[in-house]
Amino acid sequence: MKRLIRKLVTILLAVWLLPGVLAILVRVAGFNFLPSIEWTSKTNDLSIAAGLLPAAFLSWVAWKAMDVTPLGDGKAAIAMFSAPIFAYLLGKNLFAVALPMALAMVAGHQVELFFYRGTCR
Repeated sequence: MKRLIRKLVTILLAVWLLPGVLAILVRVAGFNFLPSIEWTSKTNDLSIAAGLLPAAFLSWVAWKAMDVTPLGDGKAAIAMFSAPIFAYLLGKNLFAVALPMALAMVAGHQVELFFYRGTCR
C-alpha cells in the first residue's frame, strides 16, 4: 500500500512539474515568452503556493531518506539540499510562465505585448 501511494505521489509530482520544465525548454530553444505584468501580479500568491508544494514534498522525501542515504558523500548532500529549491522554481514557473504560454498556444495566433521606450519628464 505504501508503495502504491509513493508511486501515485511521484507521478502527480512529475505531472505537476512537467509544464514548468517545458516552459524552460521553450526558452532554451530560442523562443521568448514574457507574461504580462497584470498576469504576474494576479497570480503571484498562487504561483508561490504552487512552488512551495513540490518543494515541501521533496524536503519531506529528503528528510525521510536521510537515514537510508549516507550524507558523507558530498554529491548526495548537495542533491538533497538543492532539489527542493529546483522544485520550487519549477512549480512557481508553472503558474507564472507555463500557464499563460499554454493559453497563448491554444489561442493559435501570435500574442505579443509591446513595450515602448519613452522619456520620463
